[in-house]
Amino acid sequence: MDIGSDFESPQPDVLCPEPVNVPWAVGPGRVSYLQTGRGALRSVAALLSSRGCHSLVFPAFHCQTMVEPFVSMGWSVALVPMTADLSMDADALVQVVLGLHGSCLVYIAEYFGRQPSAALMEAAMVLRESGVEVLDDETHRVFHPGGLASSFAIGSLRKLLPVADGAYVRSEQDGLEVAGRTECAGCQRWAAMDMRAVDDGLTSETREAFVASNDRLEAASGMEPPCERTQTTIDHLNYEVLAARRVRNAEVLVELLDGRYPIINPPTHGTVPSNLVIRVEDPRRLQRALAEQRIFAPIHWPVSPVCTDKVLWPCDLLSLPIDHRYVEDDMERIASLLVCRNGHPTGAT
Repeated sequence: MDIGSDFESPQPDVLCPEPVNVPWAVGPGRVSYLQTGRGALRSVAALLSSRGCHSLVFPAFHCQTMVEPFVSMGWSVALVPMTADLSMDADALVQVVLGLHGSCLVYIAEYFGRQPSAALMEAAMVLRESGVEVLDDETHRVFHPGGLASSFAIGSLRKLLPVADGAYVRSEQDGLEVAGRTECAGCQRWAAMDMRAVDDGLTSETREAFVASNDRLEAASGMEPPCERTQTTIDHLNYEVLAARRVRNAEVLVELLDGRYPIINPPTHGTVPSNLVIRVEDPRRLQRALAEQRIFAPIHWPVSPVCTDKVLWPCDLLSLPIDHRYVEDDMERIASLLVCRNGHPTGAT
C-alpha cells in the first residue's frame, strides 16, 4: 500500500451521520469559506488594500503561495527571523514592526501543528492593542486553532483534511470578498480522490488526475466558495478521530525512530502534528529512497523569491506522513527504512 501523497475521499470511519461543530469556529469572529487558502489570503489582502495597507510583516521561512497574494497586489514585505525550531522570533517581530512607517499586516504562522509560544502570543497581543492588524495562519493546526490575538485567522483545509478544496477566514471585520460560485474546480479533484479510494496504489491514471485537478485549483482565483460536496464533508468529518490518529501515529513513529533523527515537532500535550518533521543531511536523497518503497514524504519548502541572501533557509527538513489513513504497522514500515539508512544521529547516509 502507498503511504502519503494526496488524500482519497473520506471513508465512513471518519464521517459523522449528523453535522458537527468544526474546530476553527472559535471566538467571536464569523467564518467565511473560500475555495483555496490562496483565495482566502487574496480576500484579506484586497480588504486591507482598500484601506490603504500595503505592507506585510512575514515569517522568513515560508511557502511561496503564502506571500504571493500580497506581492501580486504590490505589497512590500519585511521578513522576521525564525528561531531554531522555525517559529517567528517574537522579539524580532516587534522590532520589525516598530521600524516600519504606516500601517502593516503582521502574518503569523506556526508550522507543523505546534501551538504559538507564550512569547509570540504576548507579542501578538501587544501589536493588536496598538492597532496593528494581525493574521494568524492556522493551516497546520486546524485541529487546534485559536489562542492568538488576531484580526483575521485563515486555514487551507485540503492540507490536513480529506476534502478536495476549501479554506476559511475567521474575522469580526466586514467587507471580505467572496466571489459567486461558477465552474467548480474542486469537483475535478473530488473525482481524483474517488479514483484513489478504489486504487490499491497510486496508479498512473490517478496521478495524472491529481496533477490536472491540482493545476486547475492553482490556476483559479480561489475566491469562490468551495464546492458543495466539500462543504457537506466539512460539516460531517469526525475531527476527534482524525486528530487522535495523527497524534497516535506521531507518538509511535517517535518511539520507533528512537532518537536517530532530530525532530522539529515532537508531539506534546495539546498539539496535533501535521506531519512528523525530521532533520536529515540529504532530504532529497532520503525522499527518493522512501518513494522507491511507495512512501511519499514532502519537503518544506523551496527558497522563496522574496528572500535575500541574508535569510538562512532550512534545507534539511523532511515531513513524514502520519495522518488518519495509517496505523502502527504503517509507522513501523516508515521507521524500518529510516532506521536502516541511518548511520548516525543527524541524518541519512
